[in-house]
Amino acid sequence: MVDRVFSAAFGLFMFAMGLDIPEDQQQTCLELSESFWIQTSLVNDYYSWEREHQAASDHHHTSVTNAIWVLMEKHSMSCDEAKAVCRERIRQYAAEYLQVLETVKARDDLCRDAKFLLDVQKFAISGNAAWSVQCYRYHPEQEFIPAHVEMAKAVWADETTGLDVVPKQLANGTALRDETKPNGIVVKGSTEQDMAAVRDVPALGTKVCTFLLLLD
Repeated sequence: MVDRVFSAAFGLFMFAMGLDIPEDQQQTCLELSESFWIQTSLVNDYYSWEREHQAASDHHHTSVTNAIWVLMEKHSMSCDEAKAVCRERIRQYAAEYLQVLETVKARDDLCRDAKFLLDVQKFAISGNAAWSVQCYRYHPEQEFIPAHVEMAKAVWADETTGLDVVPKQLANGTALRDETKPNGIVVKGSTEQDMAAVRDVPALGTKVCTFLLLLD
């Protein structure tokens, strides 16, 4: 089940972290990561279902490229039943990957960079879940707090190499009322507490975060 999409993402991980992993070990890492990639894909399908289903309906498509749709259509499940199965599979694959990591520690056929990459991927499990439960792509009804606006402006400024082309609104129509100042990205409504909440978020515990965030 390890396909070219997973291979590309794996390569991006390596590049982003500046890791040097021999080619033969890269394939081994991909195989060991199978449960991780499946879990990540299922989390995406679970949280993107409403958005993708609506998009398919708007374009009069009869199918949706989503695990929820497969379970409903191929296994005659209701939407709620399909979601419950998807949640359970997500938990199972997360637990399976954590077990894989325990076996990796004792392997002597993997270099340090390979073991490091396999270990750091566990944080993507919780990170992906945390992003999915609060991102505006899947939850457009949420409102931006000042800290969110400041981060959006900072990202935009970085991507446009500092040019004064900050958008007047974000993708979901939320207006950016405050202006970017020449000496830094500042939002008048943000407080020190807002920014501390962003800066000081601890690394999420993989087991706890993944399992709890997926509960109804």
